[in-house]
Amino acid sequence: MPPSDHSPCLLHQYLNRVGTRLYKLLDNGGIEAENLSYESLVQGRILLGEGAIWTRGGVARIDVSEQLAVVDQTAAGPWVKRKNYSYHATLVTIEDAEEVGNIRRYDSPHDSLSGPDYHFEHHVHCYWPFSDKDEEIWTLEEEGTPTLAEFVEDILEWQENHYEELKPSGWKEAGCL
Repeated sequence: MPPSDHSPCLLHQYLNRVGTRLYKLLDNGGIEAENLSYESLVQGRILLGEGAIWTRGGVARIDVSEQLAVVDQTAAGPWVKRKNYSYHATLVTIEDAEEVGNIRRYDSPHDSLSGPDYHFEHHVHCYWPFSDKDEEIWTLEEEGTPTLAEFVEDILEWQENHYEELKPSGWKEAGCL
């Protein structure tokens, strides 16, 4: 059985795995733009990604924050594992990229009590921007959480599934869907 996407691996393997999937989405038009930045070792951690990804047509903006923990240092390089992450998709207008509503947000467990919205387990915030339905928060096991590329793929599928709701907003006419 191959290791899961959440198992420790060499840093260069992790970056290749993430980069390959995101570049494929960029090449096939699923990702329109991105401004992720990558940092090196910081206090025993590697800050992998900070920035945003815009889906096809700029319909959704995905804010990304992801840290990798160094779990071992070997001659081949550091072994890393995803530690802290937040992937947050927001529906935006095509005219001025203003936020229209949240779509979905996955977060790692929060380290501290940071207000009324804290959670000590992996969790997902689900929103329904086209209805009056309230936000729902579900806890997950780590293996049930998506990688960054899987989250982007999920939001692209959401975008396709909500074609009719998005159509009146001008995305179809602008060639975004």
